[in-house]
Formats: sequence, structure tokens, C-alpha cells
Amino acid sequence: DLGIEDDKYASFIESRLEDFTQGLKKISTWCTIDSAKLKLRNITIPDVAQAKIANAAFWGLKKEVDFDADQEIFDFEIIGERTIQNVKKKSLLAFTIEKTLINQLKAMFLKAGFNLKGITTIPFAFQNFIHTQHLQMQDSPFTIVNVSRKNSEIFCFSNTGLLMTRSIRSGSYNLVENFIKSPDEIVVEYLSALKSIQSKGFLKIKLSCERLIEKILRTSEYCSQNFADNVPMKKFFFIGETADCDPFMELFAKTTLTDVEHFDPVFDALPGSVAGPYPKDANERGLVTTAFSISLSSNEYTPNFLLTSNDKLNEKKKQKINVAASI
Repeated sequence: DLGIEDDKYASFIESRLEDFTQGLKKISTWCTIDSAKLKLRNITIPDVAQAKIANAAFWGLKKEVDFDADQEIFDFEIIGERTIQNVKKKSLLAFTIEKTLINQLKAMFLKAGFNLKGITTIPFAFQNFIHTQHLQMQDSPFTIVNVSRKNSEIFCFSNTGLLMTRSIRSGSYNLVENFIKSPDEIVVEYLSALKSIQSKGFLKIKLSCERLIEKILRTSEYCSQNFADNVPMKKFFFIGETADCDPFMELFAKTTLTDVEHFDPVFDALPGSVAGPYPKDANERGLVTTAFSISLSSNEYTPNFLLTSNDKLNEKKKQKINVAASI
């Protein structure tokens, strides 16, 4: 396996992107990093003035996790306001990422000859669906679950944005590993072929499904209790390798007594893009959905490790100085 610091990886990315963009290199490009590499917490701070939010967020995160401000990039996002014991507070997502990782990505894309405009993470990319109204939710909170081969990502949202995220080391292969010895494409084929909750094929994996469901529900309940004023999840969306496993979806719905659906945001053509058929394969649909979420990224609403809140504030200050100087 190649690492992002390997020259061969840069060549690989260059060839793939050139094929995808048909040789056009002056294209603003966003990429994502594994959310497991983030130190991210949902924190509550006093209702301080705008100029003091960053400092309050920094020390609020410091109380939750240990991080080195010299070696890590710090940023935050305002979720909204809460009233706790009749006292107005601000809810934030505060997070850090290692500078080394960001610098490696920048260097790799530079070698590949592409302009890297933004680096974000998958939960924030999925949040783009809310900010761009490709996903409109009247009831919240809700959870999006992306089940891949070896792990599952759980994203809990309000109707305005991300509340918390968790990655668990349990995926589709863990459901079938007792009788399928290689985690290849046959896993998705097996799961997608199951149509009845009473079938022998599903009964073989029912206990494993129940364990995965329990982990997902524990995460959502924790979010509801701590970040959503004890309001239970109103809906669960699934993408990834269990999305076409009807008995799994049925079992989840029976266990939680909550609406359970495939994640199906509104897709539309991006400027300059060519519309194509939506894949039938559950895994491929998940990949396309994820890619589309990243393509919606913008510095207006997507956290960007190349342009933090502090960077944006400094840019505004410079613009004010330039305006004042011109006057």
C-alpha cells in the first residue's frame, strides 16, 4: 500500500484526476481525511461576544482532549444556542487535526499538479447536503450511518448541522465473517441477496446484526442525551454495504421503532458535469453519494483545514485595512 508521502501515490492521483478532468488542471479541488484522525468534540461555552468565541472554544476543547497547538490545526464551528438552567449558552463543534497530515496532502496534490482548495472530513462533507438544501429535514435530530467493509461511520445531525460523529470498528464483513473467509465483493452480494428476516441466510447473521445495531443505537442515544436536549432520534438513514440488505433494515426499524430509510439526498447536475445513471450496487451508490457531498464543499459553509475561522477573520481584517487605506 502506498502512503500519501510516497511519490508513486502522487503519480497515481495525478493520472486518476487527469482522466476524470480530461486533462484540465486549473480546477479547484477538495479532498477529505479520515474523521478518526480528528479530535472533535461538541462543547458548550458561555454566550460570549463574537470576538471571544475562538478563545472560549480553544480552552473548551482543551478541557475535553489533550492537543498540541503548535503541532495541530485548531478550528471550530458554531452549531447554535442553548439555554441551560435559564442561562444562554453557545453550542460549538471544536476540533483539531495534525499539521503534518495536512502538509503531506498539500505537498502530494502539488506534486500531482492540482490546486488543492480545501481539506475537510466526511462528516462535514455530508453536512453540505443540509447547507445546500439537498437534504431538507423538518424533524431532528437524525442519524446517517455509512457501513463499509471493516467499519461504520455514524453521523448525528440537527436540522442545521453536525452534532457528533463516531467511527466503530465493525462493518459489513463482521456480519458474515463466520462463514465468508475473505472480505471481498461477495460480502455485498450476499447481504443484498437477502430479502426476508426469516430466511436461513439472514438468521445466520442475525446475532451479528443485532450487535452492530446496538452499537449504532448507543451512539445515537448518547448524542440525544448530551447534545439534543434528550430528544430521541427521529430518523436513521443508511448508505453503504447494508443499504440493500432488506432484513437488516427491517430489523433495525423493529429494534428502534423509528423511521429507517436509505439515504437518498436530492442529486442535481453540477456546473460543467455530465449526468450519469445512479449505480445499482449499494457500495457504489455510497461512494457516489460521498463524492457528491464533497463536490458541494464551499468555504462559505464547509470547515476547511486550509482556511480556518481564524484565517477568515484575519482576511476580513486585512480587507478593512485596505479599504481604510484606499479612503
